[in-house]
Amino acid sequence: MKKILIYLIFLCCFGLTATVWGSELVSSRGVIEDRFGTMSINEVAKADFKPMGDFLSKGFSESVHWIRFVVTPDKTGELLVRINPTILDQVVLYEPDPASVNGWKTQVLGDRSYTDDYDFTMVALEFVVNPSAPETVYYLRLQTTSSSFMLLDVHQPADARNLDYRFVLFQALYAGLLR
Repeated sequence: MKKILIYLIFLCCFGLTATVWGSELVSSRGVIEDRFGTMSINEVAKADFKPMGDFLSKGFSESVHWIRFVVTPDKTGELLVRINPTILDQVVLYEPDPASVNGWKTQVLGDRSYTDDYDFTMVALEFVVNPSAPETVYYLRLQTTSSSFMLLDVHQPADARNLDYRFVLFQALYAGLLR
């Protein structure tokens, strides 16, 4: 019993201090529902979004959900857009790209869109972005047959790795307690 109490105290302390590992770089998020999944990125970019918190939770739905988020990096360079859980059918990231024909560069991840280098052991779905301005607007298109639950955050690569290590450590401690 004493051993379990020590583990629980450690986990509580670990959970409270882990939030200071890195800073989240999203200044605002919004969501709209595309009931029939027919909206184009240009229509979505002109739409009015409802404010949302760190995560989207819509339950089981045939609808497509679009998330608009604004990234405000504290320094230039590569960032990771992280999506949890990894069991979503298809998540498409739309990144502004003036060199592209339609003005958008896309990246696709999810259960139904993996490639040969898809890593099934990853902690989060990760898109690599390079913001070109102090504030850059991105759009995510979520279509899934499971519940539409998604956590979205953006971090520097080193901070994202620290989050992964924290998650794996938590899993190991939790599995050890179940033993």
